Amino acid sequence: MKEEGVENGHGAAEWLDTRRSGITPIFTPWVSLDQLDSVAEGVFDEAIRQDEARAFLKDPSHIMMLAIEDEMVVGMASGVVIRHPDKLRELWINEVGVADRARGNGLAQRLVQGLFDWSVGRDIRTAWLLMDPDNEAAARSYAKVEPAARSAPAVMLEWSL
Repeated sequence: MKEEGVENGHGAAEWLDTRRSGITPIFTPWVSLDQLDSVAEGVFDEAIRQDEARAFLKDPSHIMMLAIEDEMVVGMASGVVIRHPDKLRELWINEVGVADRARGNGLAQRLVQGLFDWSVGRDIRTAWLLMDPDNEAAARSYAKVEPAARSAPAVMLEWSL
């Protein structure tokens, strides 16, 4: 098994190679800083900050699943394992992003499914995310992920600090 850390990443013991719908990405939870040097537009909201990327990849409670095509990141899903004294561990799916050129191929669904597979191997049995109610593309993607999600009303509050 690969060693955990920034250079070798962390996560599941093997890579998932999928071949579907005209795009043939390699799905990997083994993320390195070098992989984040070549990212298609639209995968992340902003430019990669090396200091934050390094801290993210070093933190064992963080996971990032990448979809890579021709050495370029075309999709990603990130999550954080949350612990609390009175609950079992949960996975919060922080963000899912797919490059415009790679949309419509089920990539987001497969990235989220990869996070689920990684979580089950670590005895995490609950995952959740927040989604804009008008994001129909995301809703369609998440509806295809197994097991089926149950909707729970929620309100998100955000503070600028």
